[in-house]
Amino acid sequence: MLQPGKTRHKSISADSPWQFVFNVKFYPPDPSQLTEDITRYYLCLQLRQDVASGRLPCSFVTHALLGSLTLQAEVGDYDADEHSADYISDFQFAPNQTKELEDKLVELHKTHRGLTPAQADAVFLENAKKLSMYGVDLHHAKDSEGVDIMLGVCANGLLIYKDRLRINRFAWPKILKISYKRSNFFIKVRPGELEQFESTIGFKLPNHRAAKRLWKVCVEHHTFYRKMQMKIRIRIRSKNCDGFSLRILEFRCGKIRSGIRKVCT
Repeated sequence: MLQPGKTRHKSISADSPWQFVFNVKFYPPDPSQLTEDITRYYLCLQLRQDVASGRLPCSFVTHALLGSLTLQAEVGDYDADEHSADYISDFQFAPNQTKELEDKLVELHKTHRGLTPAQADAVFLENAKKLSMYGVDLHHAKDSEGVDIMLGVCANGLLIYKDRLRINRFAWPKILKISYKRSNFFIKVRPGELEQFESTIGFKLPNHRAAKRLWKVCVEHHTFYRKMQMKIRIRIRSKNCDGFSLRILEFRCGKIRSGIRKVCT
C-alpha cells in the first residue's frame, strides 16, 4: 500500500514492474447514505472484485443475484435478439464460475428489466452490505494459546475468527488502546459489566511488518468510524411567551439533523 506522505521511490522497490490500482479503504456500513453516484459506482466496482476474487464469500444464490445486477448495470435490459448465448462470457462473477451459475445469472437478469444502472447498483449495494464479511479486512494471527485465528478489521470494530466462524468481537468504543511490539499486537479494552479493571489482550502476528500493518489499519478504522459516530450539539435559546425553545443541531456522518423541543419555565 502506498503511503501518501512518502515519495514513490521510498514506498516501492524498483526490482520488478508494478501495477497500481485504487481500492476502497473504508467500506460504508450503509452505502445508501453515499450522496454521490460516482462514489456508489466505485464502491460497486470494488465489491464486484471482492466477490469475483472470493475475498467476499457468497452463496450460490447471492452470487447469482449480485451477478445479475451487475449485468443489468453494465448491459441494460436483457434482449434475446441482441444478447447471444455467451453474452456473459466476458464477465467474472465468482472464483469458480460454472455453467449452472451463468444460466441462473441469465434467468435473473431477465427479471431486472427497467432498472437503470444507478438503480441496479443501489440494489447491488443493499444486498452486498448484508454479507457477513462485507468490508472486513482479514489478518492471520495466533491467540495466546498459539491457535491459528483471523483478525478482521471493519466499521464495527475488531472481529476474531476461528475456522471461518466469528468467535468474538471488540467494538471500537470498547477499545481504549491499540499497540504492537515486535510481532505482537495488543488491544486494551474497557471492563465489562461484571469486571472492575481494564484488560489487555494480545495476539501473535507472523512478523513485525504484519503487526505494524494491523496496528495501522486498526488505528485508521478506529479514528474514521469513531468520527462518524460523534455528535456535535449546538443549543440556541430564543425567548417566547411561555419560556424558550431549545434547538438542537446534530452533525452525524456529514449530515445535519435538526429538531426543536419546547422547554417550559
